Amino acid sequence: MSHFAFITRSEFRTLLEQDYCELQVCFEQGAWKSVHVLGGSIVETLLIDYLLDKPELVPGNKTPLELDLGRAVTVCRSNNILTERTADLCSVIRSYRNLIHPGRQVRLSEPAPSESSAKIVVALLDLIITEIAEARTASFGLTAEQFLSKLERDQSSLVLVPYLLREMHSSELERLLTDVLPSRCAEIYLQLDEDVFSDDIETLSRFSQGFERAFESATEPIKTRVAGRFPSMLKSGDGSMVEFHRGYLFSASYLRYLTGIEQSMVKDYYVAKLPLIHTDRTAEHALELIDYLEPRDVVAWLDPFIRAILDSQAAPSKTLITRKALMEAAGHAPNEYILSAIEKRFEDWARHYESRNQTSQVEALKRLRDEFSDMWIPF
Repeated sequence: MSHFAFITRSEFRTLLEQDYCELQVCFEQGAWKSVHVLGGSIVETLLIDYLLDKPELVPGNKTPLELDLGRAVTVCRSNNILTERTADLCSVIRSYRNLIHPGRQVRLSEPAPSESSAKIVVALLDLIITEIAEARTASFGLTAEQFLSKLERDQSSLVLVPYLLREMHSSELERLLTDVLPSRCAEIYLQLDEDVFSDDIETLSRFSQGFERAFESATEPIKTRVAGRFPSMLKSGDGSMVEFHRGYLFSASYLRYLTGIEQSMVKDYYVAKLPLIHTDRTAEHALELIDYLEPRDVVAWLDPFIRAILDSQAAPSKTLITRKALMEAAGHAPNEYILSAIEKRFEDWARHYESRNQTSQVEALKRLRDEFSDMWIPF
């Protein structure tokens, strides 16, 4: 995980990561003065980033971006953003950085930056980063990057998701759903190999479940904005990325957060993607479509259920699950026009089997039709 996953501003996070990496290189190359400069710059950036979220704490007419390191430390310490210990560590970093000024060295006979002082800067910097990260999490909750890191590194993290989400600000939750998690998910997806037992497959599944649970915890406006990304993908994305989003980052249940032409477009896409014969998983997905069906959709929607239920090769347990999904759909059928279209399709199938003298199939279809009609609840 990045040292700076707790930083919410991407431009600050990138700057900090670059400076920290450069500091390590400078230390390895013996560039002691550069280590001091970069260490002070990193601490200053950390404090300014924090104060940008609490600008009211800065006295006078100054903005956080106008503060130098010393003033930023003072403001943060006086407002209990920094503990006394952390403030002292920051001041030590500041004092070492001052050694780069030749006038100070000459006037006060201060020693030049050295390997020993550079080691102290690096050690103190890591302590400061840890403490500021903890302080920021306590004040603002987890960032999207911290949530993602936990989800990716810990195979058992899904059980912790509800607790992690409680520690996230709504703005971070939206960033997680619209940017951070989809971007990382797509990155892994595009690198998949053909090994179905790949760890990446398991990670993607965990990401998808984490996304779904995060979506469920979001406010209605956030859900609407997140769901609205899929119609845009349908219009402009290539086939593989559309399938990726459908498989990992969108559910037919999200149709409720779309309206008008966008809802119709996504519904038509899902109906077109229904299989020839249902599995347990696709039957559950088809169930989510029932509220949005039009009579013209019934054939594509119902036929995979009938084929799966009447499949003589299917295990009884599989048939039972598919039948259960179909009966549950009956309780959600939106109107009598849909029910009428479904009953007509049952009759079409019955005539098909009658023409083949397959009496047992005809009887099974009639029982299935009657059971479905009995389950229907008119609205």
